[in-house]
Amino acid sequence: MARVELQITRRTFLKSALAGGGGLALAACGLEPAQAAAGVDLSPTWFREGKIKTSYTCCSMCPWSCGIVVQSVDGVVHKVDGNPADPK
Repeated sequence: MARVELQITRRTFLKSALAGGGGLALAACGLEPAQAAAGVDLSPTWFREGKIKTSYTCCSMCPWSCGIVVQSVDGVVHKVDGNPADPK
């Protein structure tokens, strides 16, 4: 087998590792501080349009009938999630 030599120095490796760690730390901060500083609301507009109705039902796309949670505003479905309380 041919031997492969990497052209990376210890200094380059440490720079890359620190840059990646710093990027992950900044990503973990999220957008909340930026929203507060700018005074804007970046939440989905359907949250602000009216009263949210939450319905619990089941999906009928397969024989297992998994539980789902449906969120709607004024009869229009905006979000469908799996029900975490469903035992399946």
